[in-house]
Amino acid sequence: MSKRISILLLFVLVSAGAAFGQTSYPYVITTLAGSSPVDGGPAKSALLELPMAVAVDSSGNVYISDQNGPDIRKVTKDGTISVLAQVPQPQGGSGVYASSVQADGAGNVYFTAQGVVYKVSPAGKRTTVAGGSPQLFTPYLALDAAGNIYVTDMYYCIVRQITPDGKMQTIAGNGTCGTAGDNGPATSAQLQYPGSVAVDSSGDIYVGQQYRIRKISTATGIITSVGGGAGTSIADGGRATTAYISF
Repeated sequence: MSKRISILLLFVLVSAGAAFGQTSYPYVITTLAGSSPVDGGPAKSALLELPMAVAVDSSGNVYISDQNGPDIRKVTKDGTISVLAQVPQPQGGSGVYASSVQADGAGNVYFTAQGVVYKVSPAGKRTTVAGGSPQLFTPYLALDAAGNIYVTDMYYCIVRQITPDGKMQTIAGNGTCGTAGDNGPATSAQLQYPGSVAVDSSGDIYVGQQYRIRKISTATGIITSVGGGAGTSIADGGRATTAYISF
């Protein structure tokens, strides 16, 4: 039996900030889940083989994508772990896992796997939201307060929006991979292998791409770089746009 990675560690910040290169950090680390192959019991006694993504809902429940499960696990506030949903596998195959997981304010959980976006209702019903056709490549996702879903596409170098009524549109990227286009329309700009994506309380969208962080204003549709770029410094305390970001 192959060696299993069985511990999921969550970092709990107990004071703000830590400068690059410090030999000690003001953080406390605790184990939330992971130990042995048990579901329906204490999370600390459950086996997690290769946790890949984590999300927390407004009630404090934690959702975990386990690469070697491959399941979406739920850890309630009282520390009980269970399987929320199974990640669909190809017929006669295996190895597909959720690369991203998010939870909305209504208790729905969303995850992405092999180019498909899935939704799991509070009742546990899994449905397909997007993917397959048109095809999505390595999507990571984020949600906004209005119920829109944002997914990055590393192959086509674009960001797509999926509205609550299921319509999909490209909101950033012109289909050519690169870094040009700052301070202009996001749909005319290049993106360089966009990966992670996040939405702030104002609805603005942040995309992590190779060497930089881009911001898309939902009010104007303008894209800018807010971190990384041509910088070479790895030290903290300077301007974010002069910092070096590898990926």
